[in-house]
Amino acid sequence: MEGHDFAEIWPTVIQIQALQAVGHAGISGTFDAIDHGQQYLTAAIGKHAKAKGEQNRARMAEMAAGLACRLGPVSLMMKDDLAEKWFKVCQAEIPVGAAIQMGRDELTHYYYAQAIYLRDMTRRPARGRNTARSCSTICNAVRPRDGSWPAGDGLCVGPVYATAVWCTILQLDNQSHPLMWREEKIK
Repeated sequence: MEGHDFAEIWPTVIQIQALQAVGHAGISGTFDAIDHGQQYLTAAIGKHAKAKGEQNRARMAEMAAGLACRLGPVSLMMKDDLAEKWFKVCQAEIPVGAAIQMGRDELTHYYYAQAIYLRDMTRRPARGRNTARSCSTICNAVRPRDGSWPAGDGLCVGPVYATAVWCTILQLDNQSHPLMWREEKIK
């Protein structure tokens, strides 16, 4: 709501990605909302960047989500210094490999993996590099009893959610994620 600062990062990210998907599906229209949403994310995440103190997992999840939007399909071919800055912060602060906490880091990695994929798409062939450092940690966390990933101490909605998110992340490396079709448009 304008003037009342009721805007939020998560709904903005979801709407931007939905509008980007609509545009890439070939549905015509004006997408001024994407530009306005990107401006909001720039301002909101800019406030995070100025925050000092200990690492904040929620802040990193929001930054990774904003980065995935910023690196979305429209901007793939443009140099974006702010996206590079955000990417460096994410690289430095998002836990990978053995530092991943199952049941806590799913949402962060859901968006961070997208950001890595989209960023690297224009730099080198998209082949098995998104979760390379984290793949063994992710795969080893699967419960042998039922093939699910664990939810964490009431912090996650459950093993179905965790399993869906980790499987979606792993799809990027297997060339079977919905983002994959974008690669063909860029070539």
